[in-house]
Amino acid sequence: ATATPLSTPTMIQVLAEPEADSLSLTEAISFPNINAVDKSSTTITIKIKNHKGFFDRRIAAYVFPAETGYSLAFFGNQDVFINEGEEQTLTFTNSIDLEPGNYRMIVYAIQEDETYLKIQPYEYSVIPFTLVDNVSTETQINTDDKFSLFPNPATDKLNIRSGEKILSTKIFDLLGKQMPTPTIENNAISVQHLPSGTYFIKIESEKDTKMLKFIKK
Repeated sequence: ATATPLSTPTMIQVLAEPEADSLSLTEAISFPNINAVDKSSTTITIKIKNHKGFFDRRIAAYVFPAETGYSLAFFGNQDVFINEGEEQTLTFTNSIDLEPGNYRMIVYAIQEDETYLKIQPYEYSVIPFTLVDNVSTETQINTDDKFSLFPNPATDKLNIRSGEKILSTKIFDLLGKQMPTPTIENNAISVQHLPSGTYFIKIESEKDTKMLKFIKK
């Protein structure tokens, strides 16, 4: 479904508000390729399930800075009508009128009083992505430079597999707060100091910058 205008302010924050208790995400929200999101037109997929009563509210998506701060752009919304026990797959398609770079997309359930409620599990409702001007060009570049993390989940050490030299790394929690990040050595960093949970690691190489998700046991 194509996104339609939403009569609420775009300047919202990632807050620790109560979660939408009747609704959950069955999978993490997704782009076709988080490392090459075309700013002229792109689509996110949202898979939800209703656990209690009849859900008849809106689901909305917003673009946030990669690290922290207020929303930068409204992406899309859809009125959702779903019975208890049912599942639905939503798709929002829109352009993102921002400069190329790294961002986060977050989805919310919006109540009648315009309260924004996060959808559980929270790690499924937020996704980092790289916005580009031309997907075909960026995708061609990325085929020669792929990152992967292992082991994931990690307990003591997180290894980064890369086709080129890594210049720096930064770790962020789900709210965009930067965590202490030890110096990378031999393409590995210690994560012993992190509490158990889900994090993003920002990896800067000689040619590219990417955000990947990992879990700390």
